[in-house]
Amino acid sequence: MDEDTFRILRDTDWGTVQKTLLAVAINYSRIYPSIGFQTCDDIVQELIVKTLTGQRAWDPKRGELLPWLKHCVRSEINNTANKASTQREIRFSQLEEGDYESESDFIPGE
Repeated sequence: MDEDTFRILRDTDWGTVQKTLLAVAINYSRIYPSIGFQTCDDIVQELIVKTLTGQRAWDPKRGELLPWLKHCVRSEINNTANKASTQREIRFSQLEEGDYESESDFIPGE
């Protein structure tokens, strides 16, 4: 990461950016039935860490930081939602009465 990029990232108001990205993540994640075990907050936090460590490399010459981060949030949510393990999850709201033979099927260990 070059010095100018580091300076811009260092001087960014990450509290405000995080709130904005969390709103984007919550709104965007609604198009999927599940985004796995991660919460939107987890995804945003992980993206910020990846950005600050250079794992996700932002180039200031190609555009402003916030629009790029919003795009990255959508990308992370797409990747998480489309993982095979997420696709196999069943939400309780999708279960219908009669899916189990007895009430004890609902209670673990009985």
